Amino acid sequence: MSSAPANSSQKLSFVDPASFTPYFSWKTLTGNSGHEAAVCCDGVSLLDIADRFGTPTYVYSRSAIEDAYRELISGLAPCLICFASR
Repeated sequence: MSSAPANSSQKLSFVDPASFTPYFSWKTLTGNSGHEAAVCCDGVSLLDIADRFGTPTYVYSRSAIEDAYRELISGLAPCLICFASR
């Protein structure tokens, strides 16, 4: 990932989220959005999310969370994992 530049004249490099996570991908858009393609998370356009909620907005992949949970459960079997909420 990119870090803050050492000085203001240094450019940040572009980081393509679709290149390092299977839950983000590029999707060709249709309609009059003014964009030809957008990065999507679990099939939802990040442009649509930004339009609805503003920026900055944190976006989490439900699929990634579920996959990590399944991996945790399989690694800890036969232990029982419980969560409590208020």
